[in-house]
Amino acid sequence: MDGSNVIVLSSLNYPFVIRLDLTNRWMYIVERNIGILKSRFDLTEKETIVNFVSSTVYCMDIDTAEQRLYWIRHDNGDMKSATFNGSDVKTILSTNSANNKYAIGVLGSNVFYADNKQLLMVAKTPGSTPTVLYNDTSRIDSIFVFNQTVNPMLYLCYRFDNMQPDAESYNENYTLND
Repeated sequence: MDGSNVIVLSSLNYPFVIRLDLTNRWMYIVERNIGILKSRFDLTEKETIVNFVSSTVYCMDIDTAEQRLYWIRHDNGDMKSATFNGSDVKTILSTNSANNKYAIGVLGSNVFYADNKQLLMVAKTPGSTPTVLYNDTSRIDSIFVFNQTVNPMLYLCYRFDNMQPDAESYNENYTLND
């Protein structure tokens, strides 16, 4: 990977999230108002595996161990999950709260997500009760879970000034202890 074989993903409309399954060489793409696409890295074998009928999605993560996708609907805050082929769709959590859910990360048996200025954790089991882990004064826009054997890390990213193009960014990290 030296950057010499560049491919432009020009056949996509509104790609908002891209997650890579490096082991199986699949790419999962959130087309914000359309659905979740599954494709090879060169965009061959591209297919829509989850349709967003009347909702927008701004965040998604993958669990390669269990071969499941996790995302949150922007219109009602429902956290959903499906297998890598788009089947067995489950509602993990119904928040009944629209908007402000821009970040999600999966680690082990838990899903971490941001609801505006809060970082929460919920078990992958449908119907589980979320736990608030952290409160902030700024909206949390992204989560990156760095899965390592000892001391898994959770990185939070913020943008200030309500998403202005020249806004500052801020990052924090937390050690997760099971």
